[in-house]
Amino acid sequence: MDRLGIRLKVKKDKFPEMLKQGKQCAIPSWALGWTRSSEAEFVMKLLYSKTIGQNNYACFENAEYDANFEKLKRLPDGPERTKVLHNLYRLMEVNGVLGLSSTGIATRLSHQRVEGYRKHPLILGDWIYYDIQKP
Repeated sequence: MDRLGIRLKVKKDKFPEMLKQGKQCAIPSWALGWTRSSEAEFVMKLLYSKTIGQNNYACFENAEYDANFEKLKRLPDGPERTKVLHNLYRLMEVNGVLGLSSTGIATRLSHQRVEGYRKHPLILGDWIYYDIQKP
């Protein structure tokens, strides 16, 4: 970085302190994970300007985005709501505010007495079918 003339200062702190600074818009860039949500409105609310100081850690303010989000809250599921969501995603992309990604996590149960177990290719939440019996 020095050879390129770029100065980079990395700040390390405890997570609660980083959250506090994020809510105060005092961190220029960072990565923060959220668990998945099947409701798109929840994800779009992360950039709504009225949530700055709560969960809008990007401190993003955009009148067009806010107007689309307000419209999204009023619309029922359907083609018009999908179009508004597309506009919100596009504004997020164009402004480079938030990068969405995913990480797959797989868990498997293993025990010395389990033989021949194969994961079902379609059922993701198969834990409900496990039965533990003492020998």
